[in-house]
Amino acid sequence: MVERERSTWAGKADFAGIYTAPDPRPYYAALRELDYRLPEHSVAAFRRVIAAMPEDHVVIADVCCSYGVNATILRHALSLSDVYQYFARPVADDALAVDRSFFIANRDSGAPSMIGVDSSGPAIDYAVRTSLIDEGFAENLEMDEPSPGLVAALEDCRLITVSGGIGYISPLTLTRLVEVMPRPPWIAVTVLRQVPYQPFIDAFAEYGLTTRRLGRPFRQRRFADNAERDAAVARLEELGRDPNPDDGYYYAECFVSQPLEAEGDAPTRD
Repeated sequence: MVERERSTWAGKADFAGIYTAPDPRPYYAALRELDYRLPEHSVAAFRRVIAAMPEDHVVIADVCCSYGVNATILRHALSLSDVYQYFARPVADDALAVDRSFFIANRDSGAPSMIGVDSSGPAIDYAVRTSLIDEGFAENLEMDEPSPGLVAALEDCRLITVSGGIGYISPLTLTRLVEVMPRPPWIAVTVLRQVPYQPFIDAFAEYGLTTRRLGRPFRQRRFADNAERDAAVARLEELGRDPNPDDGYYYAECFVSQPLEAEGDAPTRD
């Protein structure tokens, strides 16, 4: 993945520093301040996709996973509000061990297996050491092919997820994963309305995947300031997209891509 200091478009707030700390508390503090809701909406959509898949147990590759935020909700009996409250508590001397015990105690019995992929080594290290994800790979797939270890981990993977990373990564990151997987996977992505998704749809079609939008747009987070709001609205106008609802929030959409032979099993729209 590309480094997150590369803004998706001019005027977007820069949160690069919160992805490289050894502990996720600065990450959650910064995003809670902006009412960041994307993970809970993404996980709700991902659960619908998982329910439509034929496998009894799904192995997921979560790309741009940072500290394992999607896994924190998807694999545990926790809401995003629970997670924010937990990380707002005073930090213990043995925070890593305490965090690990907390997540293990709240693990859902039927939780999917999850592989995490991100360019941030500290974020991946935290997610693995606290058992949020089963395996983690700090790799930049915009620059390099998947490592042998990642290729081996993808052997049983059937679903790729991305929540908020589109725009920081191009289709190349995801197609490099698809190319080394034994079978064409399902891909579920949440993406800001300011980011054109058609290049991804076109790239996935080359691998026999058909794509549709799932549900309606939903809030991602509040704008950091009026300048970011103006830039976001201008970006939508530049793309020829209706800027409404103009209520002070970024909005995102979910897209699901799946093998053509599985189209009849697709999750339905709202």
